[in-house]
Amino acid sequence: MFSDAGDGFMTWRGFLEGAPFDYALRPDPSNILIDIAVSYGWWSPGQYFFPGVLALTGLPLGIAITIVVGVSLLIGLLGWIRLVQYFEFAPAVGVLTVFFIGTFRYSTLNFGIYPGGEALLQAAAPWMMLAACRLQSRGAARAFAMAAL
Repeated sequence: MFSDAGDGFMTWRGFLEGAPFDYALRPDPSNILIDIAVSYGWWSPGQYFFPGVLALTGLPLGIAITIVVGVSLLIGLLGWIRLVQYFEFAPAVGVLTVFFIGTFRYSTLNFGIYPGGEALLQAAAPWMMLAACRLQSRGAARAFAMAAL
């Protein structure tokens, strides 16, 4: 796994060992016999939370990561299908678009080197684009809420 995701899983481990959520346990520099909780709030907790919850069921962490990546890819591809339908592409163009997105290195890299939250972003991106396309008919308040999201 990539180093950022590794730090994320250290945060998950800290949570399981009693640290507050999204804090990692690190040795105290003034006394390495004790641990201190260090916030890792700058990274998305989703990168370790979803595989971590699956690992709590007894699955090995690698399999849990693979399941999260696979489900994220599936959700993302379903989103691309909906986006292609929204723009009314020809069916052949839509199939090719979704096929190529699903086989690009960006989409498959997460199965070999888990970088963390990128798999979740890959799942959310087409759905966010679809929501943004529909904003013009929803009013200013919803547009502001989407921008804040």
